[in-house]
Amino acid sequence: MKLLLFLAVAWSAPGRGLLEKPPATVWESGRSLDTVVVKLRDDVKGVPQLAGTQARPLFEADAKLLAQERRKYGDHLADLGRYFWVSTEPGAGPAVADAFNEMDWVELAYLAFLPQPPPSDIPPTTPDFTEEQEWLAGAPSGFGFGEGERWPGGDGSHVTIADIEYGWTADHEDLGQVDPVVGWGWDSGEYAFHGTGVLGILVGGDNGYGVTGGAPGANAVVISPFENSQVYSVAAAIYGATELLDAGDVLLIEQQSMAHDNYAPVEVEPAVFDAITWAVTKGIIVVEPSGNGAQDLDAAYWHNAFDPRGRDSGAILV
Repeated sequence: MKLLLFLAVAWSAPGRGLLEKPPATVWESGRSLDTVVVKLRDDVKGVPQLAGTQARPLFEADAKLLAQERRKYGDHLADLGRYFWVSTEPGAGPAVADAFNEMDWVELAYLAFLPQPPPSDIPPTTPDFTEEQEWLAGAPSGFGFGEGERWPGGDGSHVTIADIEYGWTADHEDLGQVDPVVGWGWDSGEYAFHGTGVLGILVGGDNGYGVTGGAPGANAVVISPFENSQVYSVAAAIYGATELLDAGDVLLIEQQSMAHDNYAPVEVEPAVFDAITWAVTKGIIVVEPSGNGAQDLDAAYWHNAFDPRGRDSGAILV
């Protein structure tokens, strides 16, 4: 009975409580002044007003495919085909977002989120512990990876891990099982030390040199949040990753966002939240950092955006 209860909790569907439209769109750090994201209501058909703007779909997948997947997995998911990028005149983003939010056929319009530095080591800088990976050991100093490897698949075999990073060292000698070709997006080359370090923690080879990852038997694919040098979209990257993964695979989102003048989880952006719910509903395990802002996600200024009783993306937030 306890096992059945645990499984029921672990595999419960994400919940998509809708966010309220703000009384006015106010620019804050980490947001664009020239690009607005518009989410149309799922229950409204035909919105010709959008055709006159400089708009393009946020998710590039075929609209019919998105609708088919939504019917398959459940209408608790957002219709990703109703997300659009809208380019504005310089500085006009807040006014355009407000104009869209006045339309009853718009679920929510908001200023696009800009890329932020990846979650990194909190000062002081950690010394080099490559020869002392105590976190692989058993408790209390580690997480017991050695015990897990005694079980079939405990080393990550038959599982693919997709890691969303800005950059990485594709030919690093200790990352032989990482596909050097970007699985989705454009490799910016930025923060390669961070992407390489995370991949080492995940799948560093058990080969007698360098580091050994926590899941050295897993395959890994790298995903970039940049569609190209000009377009940054964690939401689109998440959806792109789901096309490469199967149920039981893992998606690690090594990104953070900016909200309330500090770093925050990327699901603070509605499009990212909705993309995560799609991945989780497909059976993909999504791991999302809380960001380096040390923010209280229960604080009143979030307006219950992180309250799992009504709004839960299904990601493991760490």
